[in-house]
Amino acid sequence: MQLEKKEKKAAAAGAIVCPYSEGHPHVIRVCDVLLHLAKCRRLYYKQYGFKAELTRCKYNGCHYVLAPEAALHELTCHSRARYQECRLEMRCPPVPLQPIVYARKE
Repeated sequence: MQLEKKEKKAAAAGAIVCPYSEGHPHVIRVCDVLLHLAKCRRLYYKQYGFKAELTRCKYNGCHYVLAPEAALHELTCHSRARYQECRLEMRCPPVPLQPIVYARKE
C-alpha cells in the first residue's frame, strides 16, 4: 500500500521506484534510471549470493548482462546499429591518449 503511494507520487514527479529496492524503496529520476538499475542489480546479486558475473555491452555502456548471455545480447542489442553508424561516420580512427609525465626537480 505504501509502495503504491510512493510509485504514484514518483510518476507525477518524473521519477520511478527502483524495482530492486524491496525492503527500503527508493525513488530515482527517469534520466538516471539505466545507470542506477545497473548499480542496484549488481548489489542485489551480491546481497542474495547469486554467483552471477555481469558484463557490459560493447554497444551501450548502460547495458549490463549475465556473462553467458553477452554474445546473444550483442547480436540483438538495439544500440548496435547506432554504434556501427558512428563508426562509419568517424573520419579517422581514435587516437590513444598518453598521460604527460613531468620530471621532478630535486
